[in-house]
Amino acid sequence: MSADRYLDDGRVFRGYVRWKLESGYGPYYIREKLYQRGVESSVQEIIETARKEEIDIDAVIASVIKKYLKTRKKMTDGKETRSCLNYLKGRGFDVSDSLIILKKEVVEDESNFFEGC
Repeated sequence: MSADRYLDDGRVFRGYVRWKLESGYGPYYIREKLYQRGVESSVQEIIETARKEEIDIDAVIASVIKKYLKTRKKMTDGKETRSCLNYLKGRGFDVSDSLIILKKEVVEDESNFFEGC
């Protein structure tokens, strides 16, 4: 078997990161899944790979929020906001980044909406 038939680890890593991001998972989730498969990586490596692959993580977060909101009742208080943030955290996204995107997606000028988060 020729050497060009062996797996390119970098290509496999990039493909896995792209696949998971496009499936709505964040860098922390991806890092954990890679670790479970014996691949050491950092969140920063995953974010850099996303940039190189031209994947906007903020857009992925916004997409996940939109899907979340379709299946849930309207967000009217901090409890529902925390629930959404917990969902995003469980999918491997940074909570502070998620909160910024959530503010943009859900409400723009209701300052008391995010109290208690």
